[in-house]
Amino acid sequence: MTGKIVLRTIKNLVAPEAGTRIIWDSELKGFGLRITSAGVVSFILNYRVHGRQRRYKIGRHPEWTAEAARAEAARLKPRIDSEGFDPLQEKQNARGEPTVADLAEEYLVRHAAVNKRPGGLRSDREMIAGIIKPHLGALRLAAVGKRDIETLKSLLKATPYHANRCLSLLSSMSCAGAF
Repeated sequence: MTGKIVLRTIKNLVAPEAGTRIIWDSELKGFGLRITSAGVVSFILNYRVHGRQRRYKIGRHPEWTAEAARAEAARLKPRIDSEGFDPLQEKQNARGEPTVADLAEEYLVRHAAVNKRPGGLRSDREMIAGIIKPHLGALRLAAVGKRDIETLKSLLKATPYHANRCLSLLSSMSCAGAF
């Protein structure tokens, strides 16, 4: 089954008994559709960079339409071919990037435990566990922006003292050189 991948192609797919099955698009080289034995349909892009063959998952159907996935593949291909860009490597690098929760743990171990009195250390732990981690902990450090900090501060507007202490702790965490 080859041809242009469209919605009808996806609707006519039959899941394999075991493993996966890939259908390649006839118009865009390297663009394809993968269906697993569980019936999960994903759009993929096969490419070669630095002599290595790679397979990048663009996204799942129905969150991604065939047209949107093809457009994404068409956007990536020129960068891969001309610049040697590797979207899979970029995705893996982003996964390894530290989060605010990682920064907080590192701060507590490397700075607060060494330089603070027991009361201050306890206060920092409580603030990190009760305020910072629930609201910002999952964010990657590079993704934290002014708007995230302002949102956190507005959540604490009922207790201005805690809001200021929290902002001060965030500032100390970033300046302590934990990373």
